[in-house]
Amino acid sequence: MADIEAQNDSNKPRQLPGHLLKQARERLGLAQKDIASQLNLQLETIDALENDDRDRLPVAAYVRGYLRSYARLVKLNADMLVGLYEQDSAATPEIIPNIVKPTQVSSRDKPVRAITYLVTFILALLLLAWLQNKYIAEKNSTAVKDNTTAEEHLPLPGPPPRPETTTTAEKQNVQSVAPEGPLSLPPGGAEVTESILTETETQDMPAVETDLHGASPIGPEQITEQLTTAEDKLQFTVTRDSWIEVYDANKIKMYQGLARAGDDVKLAGRAPFSVLLGFAPGVAVRFNNDIFDTTPYTNAGIARFTLSAADTR
Repeated sequence: MADIEAQNDSNKPRQLPGHLLKQARERLGLAQKDIASQLNLQLETIDALENDDRDRLPVAAYVRGYLRSYARLVKLNADMLVGLYEQDSAATPEIIPNIVKPTQVSSRDKPVRAITYLVTFILALLLLAWLQNKYIAEKNSTAVKDNTTAEEHLPLPGPPPRPETTTTAEKQNVQSVAPEGPLSLPPGGAEVTESILTETETQDMPAVETDLHGASPIGPEQITEQLTTAEDKLQFTVTRDSWIEVYDANKIKMYQGLARAGDDVKLAGRAPFSVLLGFAPGVAVRFNNDIFDTTPYTNAGIARFTLSAADTR
């Protein structure tokens, strides 16, 4: 007998929770939209519950809550409906994804510390390279500026000077012609001056340098006139090649040219003298037999100064 009842129960169609909910709603004379409005659910969700359409329903946890609320509204046993739903879904167990939270990277981790050290080292190298390039650029700029300043003080290049054919002794002979003090010339003083120098002495005078800037060269007559009226003496003892320019009080060029090592240039005229030395360390200057120090007037080897009677010590 019991077997027959069990067989009969197995032959009965299985009741679904959605079908029971629909029957109860219709007995109460309610529409799906009424249930959706009271439960604050979408109309599609109510239709999916009544048709047991799992594809349109959310996860089981939400469906159980919807079934309980719907059952209380239509006066059905909520536990019974949930039990029927779980029996129907026993064949397809719910799959809950295993969500693993990623571990937070800490600054104490070895990879992070290694990367930090590497980046710091690279930045230090870049900073060092930048400082080195900046130092080299400033050094080159200073060197170029110094060279430009030195070139501005140098005289313009010109044709090479003529080789001197006179010796130091011959230059000193010219100096010996000049009297020690001013001369008082009688009438016809020009003729007396010309008689001082013999023809041989005139020929032994040093060659006069030609003005590189286009001025007329200084002739023997001009040198003779300067020597006979000289009041101040100027002497250059050359130990290394140097360019020398000398102008007297009347802005007349007394000497201009490249003096070679070993030369002893002696001049006489009226001070103040304007002097330019292209390489001052290679030239010793005497003014009225007193040594004159050119160091305070020297810049990059070039010296410019003026000698007057006040400079005689």
